Amino acid sequence: MKIAKKKALELKKLYHTSDPFELCDYLKIIVLDQLLPESIKGFYINILKTDFIYLNTSLDENQRKIVLSHELGHAVLHPSLNALFLHQHTLMNRSSLEAEADEFASHILLDDSIFNFNQSGFETLDEISRHTCVPLKYVKIKWNSLKK
Repeated sequence: MKIAKKKALELKKLYHTSDPFELCDYLKIIVLDQLLPESIKGFYINILKTDFIYLNTSLDENQRKIVLSHELGHAVLHPSLNALFLHQHTLMNRSSLEAEADEFASHILLDDSIFNFNQSGFETLDEISRHTCVPLKYVKIKWNSLKK
């Protein structure tokens, strides 16, 4: 099992919730709303051993949950990395870090049971995406992890 999936499932089991806001509370991660450039939906940063996740004030409630799940993935999987610093001051390819955070988010946002098409009543991944308001990208990531 990949580390992102393992960590997400461990947190959900330990704290009996898949709500990323509740998980941040349990993990003592401070979530702040901030007016950010439109291109930045959110980011994770650790300052003096305190974890912060900033969310763009332009996000609606569903977007906040999705972005927070992704940023929580960075906090859990990459706590010592500062993405803003990496982007501005290094040539490090961040795509693998982003893919891990996406995978983490997919496991926070979606339960395995929704992919039991006989019981859930859904016939396609698109239907699951529309019903859950989770981007198709995350639905596909979760679906692919279940097939392995």
